[in-house]
Amino acid sequence: PTATVVNAAGTTFGYRRAFYVDSTNAVLEGFTGQGGSIGSYSIGGPGLWFGNGLVSNCIIANNIGYLGLGVYMIGGRLVDTVVRNNTCGALNSVGGGIYMSGGVAERCTAKNNANQRGTGSGLKMTGGLFTHGVIVSNVPTDNQSSGGGVAMSGGVLRNTLIAWNGASGMSSGGGANLSGGIIESCTMVTNRASTGGGVTVSGGRVTNTVVAFNAATSQVDIAGLTTNCFYSCSPDLPGGVNGNIAASPLFQNRPAGDFRLAQGSAGINLGVKQAWMPGALDLAGERRLCGPVDMGAYESDVEVGTMITVR
Repeated sequence: PTATVVNAAGTTFGYRRAFYVDSTNAVLEGFTGQGGSIGSYSIGGPGLWFGNGLVSNCIIANNIGYLGLGVYMIGGRLVDTVVRNNTCGALNSVGGGIYMSGGVAERCTAKNNANQRGTGSGLKMTGGLFTHGVIVSNVPTDNQSSGGGVAMSGGVLRNTLIAWNGASGMSSGGGANLSGGIIESCTMVTNRASTGGGVTVSGGRVTNTVVAFNAATSQVDIAGLTTNCFYSCSPDLPGGVNGNIAASPLFQNRPAGDFRLAQGSAGINLGVKQAWMPGALDLAGERRLCGPVDMGAYESDVEVGTMITVR
């Protein structure tokens, strides 16, 4: 996609868009869309407005707006696409990288996006399915934003890594701010906020998810309704309630960004099997079901059981 670039050549508060895709048979593949600019709180997607069809193997970058600063998505299928370095045009911007109310985003990355005094620097979800993705290094530009990585009021966020998002001064939910919808089989680590460095929960449900090693001045990993968390692993959860584990996991190599569970870690074989898992892969491309389910976005390659030695 780096070889074929569509530059909308917009200016701040202008009305230029790189791509508009809204047909069942439409296919956009292998392009970079940049330079879009839309100065409206009601018109989104200066990089890509997406209603139907397939967008695959694209880069949506360096666009500016107020709503869905990179991608505004109400339907269609977004695959293997990177949404990065999109920025806000004014206060109260929503969805620094992607605004999603419908459709499916699969194996996509939202990184290095920013908004100001808004919600969802990386991803804002009101519906749809975002699965097997990476949401990293999205940072608001002020201290009144929420949902550094993700802000959700609906939809399903599945099998995704959410890391290095937020800022120490932002209000809440460095990794995610969840008021509705479902977060399942995700790993939330090394995010930052004033409260709820990992996730702030006021509604919705968190299932089969690892939330640890985040930073905040209060309620470091999880703030809000821990009663809405099930079969998950975090020091901020009440252990033994709803299948939760009150512990920090052990990762293969946390400083290097390898967040697969290591031998002896809490969460191995203690997750919950879900309907989508048979035949599915984890975030590293390994089988999601190779025995009892692990918590988080990755299946451990460590077999936990009894060793029998025959002499």
